[in-house]
Amino acid sequence: MDELNKAVTKAFANTFVYYYKAHAFHWNLRDKDFPEFHGFFGDLWEEVFEAVDPFAEKIRTLQTDVPSTMGQLIALANITEQPNVIAKDLMVAELLSDGETIINSLREAYNLCDLYGKFGFENFLAERIDAHEKHNWMLRSSM
Repeated sequence: MDELNKAVTKAFANTFVYYYKAHAFHWNLRDKDFPEFHGFFGDLWEEVFEAVDPFAEKIRTLQTDVPSTMGQLIALANITEQPNVIAKDLMVAELLSDGETIINSLREAYNLCDLYGKFGFENFLAERIDAHEKHNWMLRSSM
């Protein structure tokens, strides 16, 4: 179970850091396509944010603590911060790459949930994988 707890906590940290990065991109975008991408990034961060609380609650059902500081989240995540990114193309490329990172961490957690018989959590993770695959399709289409 320790392996499962580490995997779901890492996937959660990646999700939270991705949410925050997309939110910051929404705020700081400077581009001729600002109105369109401000809205696009807004839809993206809002969808991911909606999953944060249910994800944390799923982790708690495993009797595991959820990271509670930005420092803990950043230390656990494979996604890194990118200060001063203000151009749409760079933001889209960052979020696309980070989306692949999230999908990989979600798949790892999904496989371990299957192994340990945590089928409700597995279903939740499958839905998150689908959501991030859709996000990546949209990001790829806008490049």
